[in-house]
Amino acid sequence: MDGTETLPYPSSIAGVPVRVSGILLLQIGFLIFTVVLVLTPSTFAWKQEELTYPCCVLILLHGFWVLWSWKRLRGALLEPYALIFLSALLFNGGQAILEVFGLNRDGLLEGEFSEAHVARVIPLTLCGFAALHCGALLAIRGVRRQPPPAELAEAPSRVEAVRAIGWFLLAVSAIPLLILLKEAISTVVSSGYMGLYQKDVQRAGLDSALRILAEFAVPGALLLMVCSAGRKFEGSVGVAVLGSQALILLFLGFRGGSVMPLVAAAWLWDRCVRRLPRVLLTAIAAVVLIGIFPLVRETRMAPGSERRSASFFTNAYSSQDDNPIVSMLAEMGKSMAPLAHTMELVPRERGYDMGIGYAYSLLTVVPSLFWARHPSAARGAAATWLIETIDPYSASQGATIGFSFMAEAYLNFGALGVPLLTLLMGYLVVQFCLWAERGDVRARSVFVAAFLPHLLFFVRQDSTDLPRAFVWYGLAPYVAYLVLERRFRLREQHGARTIHSP
Repeated sequence: MDGTETLPYPSSIAGVPVRVSGILLLQIGFLIFTVVLVLTPSTFAWKQEELTYPCCVLILLHGFWVLWSWKRLRGALLEPYALIFLSALLFNGGQAILEVFGLNRDGLLEGEFSEAHVARVIPLTLCGFAALHCGALLAIRGVRRQPPPAELAEAPSRVEAVRAIGWFLLAVSAIPLLILLKEAISTVVSSGYMGLYQKDVQRAGLDSALRILAEFAVPGALLLMVCSAGRKFEGSVGVAVLGSQALILLFLGFRGGSVMPLVAAAWLWDRCVRRLPRVLLTAIAAVVLIGIFPLVRETRMAPGSERRSASFFTNAYSSQDDNPIVSMLAEMGKSMAPLAHTMELVPRERGYDMGIGYAYSLLTVVPSLFWARHPSAARGAAATWLIETIDPYSASQGATIGFSFMAEAYLNFGALGVPLLTLLMGYLVVQFCLWAERGDVRARSVFVAAFLPHLLFFVRQDSTDLPRAFVWYGLAPYVAYLVLERRFRLREQHGARTIHSP
């Protein structure tokens, strides 16, 4: 491999060789620059505060560079890595982007932190973005992208296995999902969105088991979607399950949880079923981010009983003080705050975890069958530690400000941990997606799509739920598919030999 990549999809750039090496070298150089900036800021400015605005500009420009370079090298932006990076940029760099245009009315992070501390946070955030993309570029160096091979879906044993696993997962998840949604709707109607968090503090036992089973609805629906070519019923069921769940979650007040499975479904459909119109996708994304998300934020605290008239929603939307785009970026960008808090508290009030936090996250793969309380829950997730430290009252009510992949990297290994672990994250995510482009593409793509919503949300949360999501909702259905597909294939071969035997 010489670092040259041929892109047969989309057809407009088929067969055009694109050299990864030049872009990768530029990215490595930029990463080195950001690491020096973090470690020795005095190299570039007399006062560290003078670096804040230039770094905000670089976060914006680097975001454009990432999207341009990925489109150049991969031919498409509707890909898991591009979506994950965009999610990370909005949640962890949204306020930095607003700062470039002077649109942070109360300053970066609403003036909660000193200028000197913000001047430490912004360069480290830029460094994390640079390392994330560097890892992604390292992963695709020398890789040839494979087009979506539609013929794989026509193998009878594969189609039968996909359908069987999809229907089984939907059957397993149906009753738990309906029970939890009915209960959640009742809570929201009487108490509003925060009632869900207050109730969530008390969840345990059977309630937790119901939630685990209910989450199998997403991989089940995705499996049915990929066998929809020529089988419109299965595809319609998959789309209906994901769409109806998203609408209910939006009513409940969950924005990310409602939309992220749809984002994964859109990529899966585009990859394995039919190419989606980019203009339409862009328009839908704009409506959701600028129209629906701000409206949900303004209305979700009200009890559901008050959300019965169109005037309520009209008044709620028009009462926003800021432009909807500014409001959306400002709110999403608050996910930089966990990194700022962590850098204040660690190691002054808590020592570095040195990887122990990630080890406890891996334990979540094992269900709570052998302990009165799961070790990961007993130790406490990073997000739980943070809210209990900075706002004990809100923590007692079940509220949280989330966390972030950069904050968790810092919590474990300090400032150098951010570029090291985000680089590893970019590399592993892209390698995982490349694996899905080889072999049994449709089944592997479902594996990626089932895990993708959790990766999209990971940028503003700790890693506690990632191992469980990977194993239970991605790997387990895929392994079950492999076992069932082999059984169906052997049955077909046996039947063929019986027919042709004298």
